[in-house]
Amino acid sequence: MKIELNNVKTLNKPLEFEENFWTGRRSIKYNGIPLKKIKNSLFEYQDGEKVEQFRIKGNQFIGMIITMFNNEIELERKLTWYEIVLSILVFLPCFLFGLVGGICGGILGFTNLVIIRQLNKWYLKVIVSILFLTIGMLLSYVIAVLVLNIVFPYL
Repeated sequence: MKIELNNVKTLNKPLEFEENFWTGRRSIKYNGIPLKKIKNSLFEYQDGEKVEQFRIKGNQFIGMIITMFNNEIELERKLTWYEIVLSILVFLPCFLFGLVGGICGGILGFTNLVIIRQLNKWYLKVIVSILFLTIGMLLSYVIAVLVLNIVFPYL
């Protein structure tokens, strides 16, 4: 995930935040200068004699805020309650098909969460969630039937 900001709160200088989804490794560049990592969520900016600390709070699910120059800047907004409910509704019916369905439902539920976060209209979020629910149910059923046919060929 890469986020680029340039507004009044960043003092009209470009702020680039990058976080690797798989490793969780974070890196920040402010005004083209890479910041020195002090801790996992604390970075230090040095520009001549000026030293400032940038602190990151949160994650992709609960929202991310970076504190710099006594300003709090929202990098990633918080999930709304209905986005969480829609993603859980994609997962739950697939879970009825056991391990295979749970894996399919988990992957599709997470994918649904990532996609609907970027949509603005609530009805589009519902439509996309229903599509993922349908895909998940069909995929879970087909894979479960195939696995059962392989394990018990004479049923």
